[in-house]
Amino acid sequence: MTEKEQFLSVLEREFPTTMKVLKAFPSTKGDIKPHAKSKSASVATSAIAVAQCLGRNCFSAGDVATSPSRAPTTTTASKLTRCQ
Repeated sequence: MTEKEQFLSVLEREFPTTMKVLKAFPSTKGDIKPHAKSKSASVATSAIAVAQCLGRNCFSAGDVATSPSRAPTTTTASKLTRCQ
């Protein structure tokens, strides 16, 4: 199994679970920080969602492709919806 195939296999298994956990997080608690130096839950959620989407899109397509820029989203729910 190549590294790409291994990555895609793990991603296909883990992506639905990650999305389920992120969606279950209360939207009113986005400013929670586990530590003063930590990122907020909203920022962390966005980073995780974007990283998973980029990884899935890049590896599935076989190359890194850019998409047209979109208007920024403001809510965590809208960011998660974009990644499905």
